Amino acid sequence: MAAFLFKVFTLTIRTIAKPLSRRVEAYVLDHPTLRQPVVNLAQTLHRFEVRVNRGAEGKSAKVFVGQLSEENALELAGKVISESFLWLTASGVIFWEYERQRGKDLARAAKEKAFQEANDEDKRRLENRELEMAEQLRDIKERYVSLEVSVSRILERLQMEDAERENRKLKRSSSFYGVFGL
Repeated sequence: MAAFLFKVFTLTIRTIAKPLSRRVEAYVLDHPTLRQPVVNLAQTLHRFEVRVNRGAEGKSAKVFVGQLSEENALELAGKVISESFLWLTASGVIFWEYERQRGKDLARAAKEKAFQEANDEDKRRLENRELEMAEQLRDIKERYVSLEVSVSRILERLQMEDAERENRKLKRSSSFYGVFGL
């Protein structure tokens, strides 16, 4: 929605620029102080245009370029001022839109970079956790093996004690007192 409103806004600015350029043109042409510099600008542009046209036609000889009448010079200057205003307005809108898009791109790039950094951090954290769990598993296996050895020793000792008890019982039962249950 914001992009649509921005496009409508820029179109409105471009549309308003045309009547504004006519007003700027009228102001400059009617202003007593600006009138002579504008006429001089128009005369210079006329000379430049004639030289470019002659060069494009392949005529390289220098030729006298006559002066425009003040009325024609003011008309040419008005067109130049009007077109310059329109060009500057359009350039400003394009630059503004470019900067706006560039800001969006920079924000998107920063967001992607932050996301990537978060993913990298999560990956490092998970790798560290995996190493810790592998170490814990190794410790548990070592404890299991040591417990297994301890349990087997205890079982051996219990079996030996049971065998000794049985031997003692047998010895008692075979002795004189064993017969009487003493």
